[in-house]
Amino acid sequence: HGNAILSPHPLDLGGRWDISAHRFEKRGLLVARATFGGHSVTLLCAHLALTRAARLRQMNWIAHWIAKEAPEGPLVLAGDFNDWRNDSVPLFAEHGLQEVATLLGESGRTFPAFSPALALDKMFVRGMQPIEWIQPTQETAWLSDHLPYMARLRVD
Repeated sequence: HGNAILSPHPLDLGGRWDISAHRFEKRGLLVARATFGGHSVTLLCAHLALTRAARLRQMNWIAHWIAKEAPEGPLVLAGDFNDWRNDSVPLFAEHGLQEVATLLGESGRTFPAFSPALALDKMFVRGMQPIEWIQPTQETAWLSDHLPYMARLRVD
């Protein structure tokens, strides 16, 4: 489904959930937990649909999952949201999550990789302080049609 969670810390894999909104566009949500600095952090990686209606359904499904399965504690939700309208920012803010680039006043542009003009990728955090949004370099443009979304975070 185009998802990956990369970590230098050991991961406790929690599963892969099919959040496809219809049969023509397979999408997924990866779930893992990592422990570092004495804190357990829930990690979610999403790849959302191309159409707004399907994305909104998927974002609400994810918000419901968070409320039920990880209602408190540090959490990172990141991935390809295909969200050029930024619908995800107020929706996840209602659930206590803040978008890193938005919070830091950065553009967050990662698409298309060869000339980033759109902020389709997002990283939301709860119980963590964004320190820096790391500007992706063109050296990674050959890896995907999106540049990586990277940030430096501190656990509260």
